[in-house]
Amino acid sequence: MRLRFPVLKATYEWLLDEGLTPYFLINAEYPEVMVPQEFVEDGHIVLDASMDAIDKMHFDEKGISFSASFDDFGVAEIYFPIAAIEALYAEETEQGLFTTDHPSALLLQEGEGAEDPPSEKGHPQSQLSKPHRPHLKLVK
Repeated sequence: MRLRFPVLKATYEWLLDEGLTPYFLINAEYPEVMVPQEFVEDGHIVLDASMDAIDKMHFDEKGISFSASFDDFGVAEIYFPIAAIEALYAEETEQGLFTTDHPSALLLQEGEGAEDPPSEKGHPQSQLSKPHRPHLKLVK
């Protein structure tokens, strides 16, 4: 599942409004991604997108661009398409938006006829999305 622009934008703004530090997890191997390769690990890069860390942010339906400072590297121009975003989350709580193939993802479905997706490698989605009845025991 791909994260959608309106939800990303609203979540990013909400994180800033709450005083949290927004982090993007980017698939650095996705076409058109421009990030300093020195900071890419296992095909991914985590970017601090707080107002203190970036400058000249442009956020639209196609992608996100900004200037960012990197220790021992200097300032870099960053660009990544929306489809390259695998997560947007708060550094402090590690809560946010994740694609469904991310280990922290939880797929929520609503409405009649909603079905659990098949479990993926190590992702017991069906166990996470089904409510469990509480088990109470009377103790005298």
